[in-house]
Amino acid sequence: GRVNDFMGVVYSLNKDPFFWFFGKGIGALFDVDIPSGVWTTHYSHFTPISYIFLGGWIMFLAVYGKLISLLIYCLKNMNDYYSMFFVYYFITSFIGGAIYFTDPFIWMFTGVIVYQKKWNRKAIV
Repeated sequence: GRVNDFMGVVYSLNKDPFFWFFGKGIGALFDVDIPSGVWTTHYSHFTPISYIFLGGWIMFLAVYGKLISLLIYCLKNMNDYYSMFFVYYFITSFIGGAIYFTDPFIWMFTGVIVYQKKWNRKAIV
């Protein structure tokens, strides 16, 4: 399951310390051990490790630095629909899905949060 998925990325990145800092790049694949054999894939369901796999710690820190600042903003504004939605998807990305890696829908809402934070606006619902 998810643990094997995570460990597949770790084993792939451990092949060279360079990969941990700069990632393996777009199109890279790694193997996941599953009960029926080996599965080859290009992303992990644990979103943060997917970003490390793709672009290393550099990409992870750039993306999650911004996402965490937005999370803090949203936690302070939990009475706003979009803020609650963002917090939900942020937590979901850690638990069970690579939504920040595969779902363009969530980036649309992330853009709304960026706008609200920048212009100090609240949602009108």
